[in-house]
Amino acid sequence: MRTWQRVRALNAADRGLIFEAAAWLCFVRVGISALPFLLLRRTLTSLSRGPDRAGTAGRPAARVAWAVKSAAQHLPIATTCLIESLAAQAMLRRHGIDCEIRLGVRRPSDRSMLAAHAWIEHDGAVVIGRVDDLYDYAELR
Repeated sequence: MRTWQRVRALNAADRGLIFEAAAWLCFVRVGISALPFLLLRRTLTSLSRGPDRAGTAGRPAARVAWAVKSAAQHLPIATTCLIESLAAQAMLRRHGIDCEIRLGVRRPSDRSMLAAHAWIEHDGAVVIGRVDDLYDYAELR
């Protein structure tokens, strides 16, 4: 109940961003489970094209990132850095914001398994997926 009170207290633009982020997160979560990865990426690219929706032009990347992070915390579905990054990339592109998804791996010092991480960069800055040891990840190209 408290979550809904906080959402209702937001202005209309931020409320719209939260709902849009929730929709993208749900779509990507289902897509990750049901589609081959390349098909999901093509679908997201196709859906995120087109004119910016009325009233959202010039939305800062940080605000879109806030909406994705906030929605991910409150949805009753599990999200990962990959799900959040794919959803954020689609949403940022839909809002006319250039961004790049980065995928990286590193070998943890305490295990032999690789660790993977996904993040989004806009104008050289990380907007989604910032972690303390981000630069320990070798970016996949």
